[in-house]
Amino acid sequence: MAETTLEERTLAFEDRWDKGGFHFWLGSYSELFSNQKDNDEAYAFWRRKVRERIPDPELQEKLAPMQAPHPFGVERSSLEQRYFEVYSQSNVTFVNISKTPIEQITRNGLQTNDGTEHVLDVLVFATGFDMVTGGITTIDIRGQDGVSIKEKWADGVRSYLGVASATYPNMFWIYGPQSPSSFSNGPSSIELTSEWIIDCIKFMKENNISSIVPTEEAQHAYSEHVNQLGSIGLRAGAKTSWYLGNNIQGKKTQMLQFPGGIPAYTKLCNDSAARGYDGFDLKRSSA
Repeated sequence: MAETTLEERTLAFEDRWDKGGFHFWLGSYSELFSNQKDNDEAYAFWRRKVRERIPDPELQEKLAPMQAPHPFGVERSSLEQRYFEVYSQSNVTFVNISKTPIEQITRNGLQTNDGTEHVLDVLVFATGFDMVTGGITTIDIRGQDGVSIKEKWADGVRSYLGVASATYPNMFWIYGPQSPSSFSNGPSSIELTSEWIIDCIKFMKENNISSIVPTEEAQHAYSEHVNQLGSIGLRAGAKTSWYLGNNIQGKKTQMLQFPGGIPAYTKLCNDSAARGYDGFDLKRSSA
């Protein structure tokens, strides 16, 4: 961005905006994710476009504030079409529950902690905020040492190659913690990991191996690599991001996905397999 003029950047932003979808978010300048000044410029463009759709100045400030709540793009952008227009409808009220949290569900709707009852026809429950790890830690999975994975990960997720964790033999997961998952095209990531696991199981069968589990050393090195990649850029400074787990009270803040891209991740997985599943402790069957 430093080598372009403001006019050139504005034209580029307009082009990405007109294309719709993720183009403005992910198809724009890469500096948006590493340089706060460039990020501020992108946010100012986004804010202007959104405010044009909101006639009420008070709503403008709530939905597209002058001061960004976090660097633009470090949270996933919505693929909305009429989202902001809906707030101007007579049957819609904007309530900021970060300022007035929900206190209780009532017979006619719900009540916030300022004493206001919001009457509703339908209450839709939103779930799944404990992303990436919640689906695993809610199951009482215990390892060789008898410790549950929830306890093991209480002070942070640790895995090897984003497919397995030390002390939990023969347990693989797909699209899980420290894999590319949410930083990639989902089906591509799932296919890659699934094929790697299938090849691993075939290798075990062909070589009479009954147990496979990551070593603590390999797990530590890989997890530190993920954390190091996650510390680069503006995303690391997000305060309530499910990418980092800090949207859940008490959950350790750390990068929960592999942010280095599928090619780099594929190489790590394939290199391990080519070296006889280096980084894993393999035990042969006694039979």
